[in-house]
This record gives sequence, C-alpha cells and structure tokens, in this order.
Amino acid sequence: MGSLVVTRVVPAAPQALFDTIIEPASWGHWFSIHREFIHEPPARLREGSTLRSKVVILGMDNDFEWTVEVLDAPHRIVLQGSGSSGFRSEFTYWLQPCDTGTRLTIGGVFTSPYITTALSRTLERHGQLELVRTLEQLAALVGPERVQCGESRSYEA
Repeated sequence: MGSLVVTRVVPAAPQALFDTIIEPASWGHWFSIHREFIHEPPARLREGSTLRSKVVILGMDNDFEWTVEVLDAPHRIVLQGSGSSGFRSEFTYWLQPCDTGTRLTIGGVFTSPYITTALSRTLERHGQLELVRTLEQLAALVGPERVQCGESRSYEA
C-alpha cells in the first residue's frame, strides 16, 4: 500500500474548482494521469456515478473504473478506482476556502497484491509529481479570474 498527499492554495473559489473537478470533460486538461474515457462519461458527476478511463502510471496504460463515493459540494470529492491486476486507488479532494482562494488538498492511496515495498516507494514518488502537476494544471485551468470568495483581489502570475 502507498499513499500521497499534496496541498496548494489556488486563487479560485471552492465552487469553481469543485465544478471543474466533477465535469469529466475537463479531466484531459488537468488530471495528469488521465488519457481518455473508454465509454462516454456523464456530463457531471454525482454520488454513485461510475466512469471508465485509461490512465498512465509509470508510463504504463491501465484501464480504470472510477466510482464517486462522496460528493459534498463544494468541500470534498472521493473517487474510488479499480484497475487491472487488482490495482485499487482512492483519490480525495478537500477544498477549504481561504483569504486568497481555496486550499486544495488531493490525497491518494493505492493497493495491489503485486506491489512490493520498492515499487510502492516508486509509485509514491511518481504519484507526488503527478499530483503536483495535476494541481498546477487545475489552477491554470480555473484561474484567478473566477475567484468569488470574499473581496475582489488581483493576482500576479
């Protein structure tokens, strides 16, 4: 089993980030391990939604089925995933308003009967890099122009 967590303050309102995350059509723009959907996903996720996608982990393609376990707008999203070879993962997105937008934390855990301790460490390092990239891409996609929490602010790139 492995785990990872990354936090970043994003200059956007929690609702704007939440709405982007639950819109599968946006995933190709920010979810760094996502490649394509195997079947047409729903337009917006809701609790109990399932979708199938191809992801790339350590350079290898894997088909994943995602299930939305929790959708608590605009505070938390929990996605359970299962792939080939018994690979299972869970991604949780926590969104907390702050003075400059949203403190967004993405945490993930993964398991497989075939993951050794060394492979788990490699997956954790790689996963951390992918989560950082995911947060950067999500922040760039939503951007500061959509900040609606509190007073108007300007941000420099």
